[in-house]
Amino acid sequence: MSVERKTTLQARRSGVRPRPKKLLIVCEDSKSGFYYLDDLVVALQLSTVAVVKPSEQGTDPWSVVEFAKKSLQQGEYDEVCAVFDGDGILRSGPEKAQFDNAITKAGAKPAIDVYVSVPCIEYWFLLHYGFTDTPDQECDSICNRLSDRINRKYCKSIHIYPFLPSGGQSQAIRHAQKLRSDSQRFSCPSTEVDLLIENLLKRVIC
Repeated sequence: MSVERKTTLQARRSGVRPRPKKLLIVCEDSKSGFYYLDDLVVALQLSTVAVVKPSEQGTDPWSVVEFAKKSLQQGEYDEVCAVFDGDGILRSGPEKAQFDNAITKAGAKPAIDVYVSVPCIEYWFLLHYGFTDTPDQECDSICNRLSDRINRKYCKSIHIYPFLPSGGQSQAIRHAQKLRSDSQRFSCPSTEVDLLIENLLKRVIC
């Protein structure tokens, strides 16, 4: 039995709940992804979860992972993860190399979880409205389709969370899982945001 599990069982038997782990979510962008996750955390009333944007450190995957790693080492949070777009993997040359290096760095100790959407996080939003595996390699194309769903022009400065349909989150999770089971990681399109959402929902239950 692991030390963590043993401690949890002892706490339950004594009637004392263990301290919730503090989680920091580092976003690549300062608008769409940040607004969505920050609004979601507020809606779920997760006081031990914070969402930040590393705007001063750079927004490429490598810089995001580097910022997240440094945040973990500072010790204020028990867990740190990073959320960023995977459009770099669809490119050639420096952008793809930078993306690959960021994934490798994230897995090196102390490892952090990364949640990637290919080509962009808007694909995760789109899955709230139905299943689609159309291989759009440009985020603009996905944003245009999203505009049709929300009946207004979508732009990254919109707080999208209130526009997403009731019950759409569970549907989006199922769609993301189906895509992952049918293809390799970082295929286009794909998203791992559902894994982060499930992590957050478990914190609500606990």
